[in-house]
Amino acid sequence: EKHSDSSRPDLCNNADYFVNAITHHMAAMTTLFADGNEELSNHDHSRFLTRTNHMTGRVEHLGHEQRELYEPAILREAVVMQMTWPGAPTIYYGDEAGVCGFTDPDNRRTYPWGHEDKEMIEFHKEVIAIHKRYWAFRTGSVKMLMWQEGVLAMRVLMTEGSSSSLSTIGAGSYAACAGMAGGGSDAGFHAENDL
Repeated sequence: EKHSDSSRPDLCNNADYFVNAITHHMAAMTTLFADGNEELSNHDHSRFLTRTNHMTGRVEHLGHEQRELYEPAILREAVVMQMTWPGAPTIYYGDEAGVCGFTDPDNRRTYPWGHEDKEMIEFHKEVIAIHKRYWAFRTGSVKMLMWQEGVLAMRVLMTEGSSSSLSTIGAGSYAACAGMAGGGSDAGFHAENDL
């Protein structure tokens, strides 16, 4: 939810709802994915790490320490999807360093110089490099292949040629992810050309 004012527990790990929502919004697009500006956070709503911590409310009622409670694995899964989704991913400053924040102005805190989540920064660098390496992640199209609770497999196809890439994103077990995609990797995704 945009401002962390309410919660929908019924949507947590609800793969059917997620795929239906993505399919609906993709169908409504009138321009290429490459024109899109895929972002997880921005200055208009609470930061992604705060929105996904299953906590609702505002910083003035919950306290500043509450905004720091988050699960980094959720951000890693979202970044994998963001960087393997066709188009132009945008990182709102600080997301790559683990910055949290409720609705404006809390979401506009300064960058945590000297207190960054260095593992998260390295993860972002690795996934950004994959986004740059595979042209399909910039100009391709998406086909949802399989989904179940906590696991999603999608193929990103080139708009021209026969090249494609496979993304497997999962909050579920490694075995479920590997079984859906035919393989996996330690980073939480599997990307190959010419699958």
